Amino acid sequence: MNNKLYLRIKKTNQHLYAYILYNGKQLLTVSTNQKIIQKNIEKVNVQRFPEIIAYYLSEKIKESGLSNIYLKKTYLFHGKVKTIVEELRKNGIIIF
Repeated sequence: MNNKLYLRIKKTNQHLYAYILYNGKQLLTVSTNQKIIQKNIEKVNVQRFPEIIAYYLSEKIKESGLSNIYLKKTYLFHGKVKTIVEELRKNGIIIF
C-alpha cells in the first residue's frame, strides 16, 4: 500500500465533501452536511462553500498534526476543487 496522505474531494449536486485518506481509510472528513458547518453556511452565499470547507479541514489537519498531503485528482483542477486547495495552502497546509 501507498503510505501517503491524500486529499480527496467529492462533489454532489447539494454538498461538498473533503477527505484525508491514508492507505484507503478516512482519517478526517469535512462536508457541507455536518451540523457545525451548516450553522455557518446558512448565512453565506453558495459560492463561499469551498472556502468554509477548506477552513474547517485545515483546522482539523493542524489539530491532528498531519503534513505533506497529496491531492487525489478525481476532478479537474478548477472551480470548487481549486478553491479548496488554494484556501488550504493559504492556511499553511502543504499540498502536492
